[in-house]
Amino acid sequence: MRLISKEAVGYAVLLVILFAIAALAVLHTLDFLQKNLQDPTVFHIAALLIWSVTLGFMLIAGAFGLWAVQFAALAEGRRRVGRLVDAMDYLQDGLVAVDVKGRISGANPAARALAAARTLKGEPLRSIFGELTDADLAALLTSREPAEVERRHLRGDDARTLRFRSQPSEGLSLILISDVTAMDAQRQHNRQVARLQLIGQIARGVAHDFNNLLCAISGHASLLARLPPASPDIGNSLRAIAQSVERGSALAGHLLQLARAESSGETARAPLESLRIAVADLTNSLPPAWQIELSAAELPLLTLAGLQLEQVVLNLGLLAADTAPQPGRLRVAAARLPAAASATRLDSRPAAVIHIGPDPLAQRAAELDARFEEIPSDAGLILSVVKTVVEGAGGQLQQTGAPDGSMVFRLALPLAPVSSRPAETAGIPPQLLSYVGHWTVLLGRSAGHRNAIAEALRLASVRTVQADSMTALLARLQETPRLDAVVVERRLLGDDPAAVLAAVLRLQPSAAYVVIGADEQALGPRAADVVTLPDAPSPDRVLMAMLEARNLAARRKT
Repeated sequence: MRLISKEAVGYAVLLVILFAIAALAVLHTLDFLQKNLQDPTVFHIAALLIWSVTLGFMLIAGAFGLWAVQFAALAEGRRRVGRLVDAMDYLQDGLVAVDVKGRISGANPAARALAAARTLKGEPLRSIFGELTDADLAALLTSREPAEVERRHLRGDDARTLRFRSQPSEGLSLILISDVTAMDAQRQHNRQVARLQLIGQIARGVAHDFNNLLCAISGHASLLARLPPASPDIGNSLRAIAQSVERGSALAGHLLQLARAESSGETARAPLESLRIAVADLTNSLPPAWQIELSAAELPLLTLAGLQLEQVVLNLGLLAADTAPQPGRLRVAAARLPAAASATRLDSRPAAVIHIGPDPLAQRAAELDARFEEIPSDAGLILSVVKTVVEGAGGQLQQTGAPDGSMVFRLALPLAPVSSRPAETAGIPPQLLSYVGHWTVLLGRSAGHRNAIAEALRLASVRTVQADSMTALLARLQETPRLDAVVVERRLLGDDPAAVLAAVLRLQPSAAYVVIGADEQALGPRAADVVTLPDAPSPDRVLMAMLEARNLAARRKT
């Protein structure tokens, strides 16, 4: 690598030549003055002034020259990078070179195709991609670290999701522009599929629970018809039916708790993240002519959160868009109320308010609080359902309108009653915790990660029976009348785990079985009836395995 550029060496040689010429001129001038000036003192002063002025001008000229060389080198470097970027037709993603003023100095064919323009050179990046905000440009162009933003790009009737990633350097930034529309749609699809899978697994478990209850009730009811009136077995059958009915009522209560907002514990997703997901769903649901804007700070945990908050905001946004006379900007604005700073978890006062509606009315929503009115009883099915969900979470839903017919909705929600949830349950969906809350689980005792599993089950209100040896395991299986699940590690099954597992399955045939630290080969033919996990599984993985094993138990019984 050259320490001194060729241009700098050439300029230094030029300075030496110029200095030599100036020195000759000064010497001739001084020789002339020495011949014509009689006073030596005046001559020495004149010589000092001439040499000082000459050297001063030479230094100034040299400084300006060096600056010009550096500027020319940087400009030439940017032009070369721009030409290099222009020729990168082998990249599938767009690539643009942007200077510090935000003007494009080079763009490859993919970037020109994304912008639908023949040339982008000299154009401001903001004028080509108008969806970029001032904050986005500052992050992409002035940050010393690589930055990344995703924005929705409208081109006619086509809406694309573009990802901008910057690689800053001195005087120039390279920005890679990727079309992630398909990837974004796949992420949303995967999220919906994951939700449906969890709901499906819970539904299968619920069906299994109710099937057990109905079989017990049906069996004892049939027995009652065959028993003589004075038989003592009638009382036993009636007690069994009553117990099944109580279990059914408890299960129904857990299902109602599951359907409500996640109020029995910290929500799985922060409200701000739920609002972002709802805005993304609105962007995909509304025509491309609509622009969706979210303005929200970090919010506290509210009584309505997660999937329910997403669906409420999504439906209110769609209803607000339907009332607008023409497509425009739909705003979702959320803020924490000042009173929330002194509110407690048991306080019913609103802690946050969310305004949803089209601009310009939504921009002034905070100033129009006095004009908001209650939702009328004949507001329609969707709005009535949303109002019921909000009021069930202790919130309030209001609306106001403009002369053009557009509506803005005001959603006020109180703080959620949050209990302390340690790291053991941080990644577990609250729906799953709520569903297993009425289970009785036999857990093999061990140290370390197993303590975390026991703590997670305790926080989920699961009744836990523990065993630390094979003898204790078999005793607990015999003395516990009904187990919903058995979670045991491989070492408790002894030297012949296949035989012990077969005996255990006979003792509690309707339970769900999870074996930790065993492979299917060691468990023999009964491996198909259990779910196996590796050593040291996380609590959320154990709970999901219990749900999978529950479905296996249902199929085993049928």
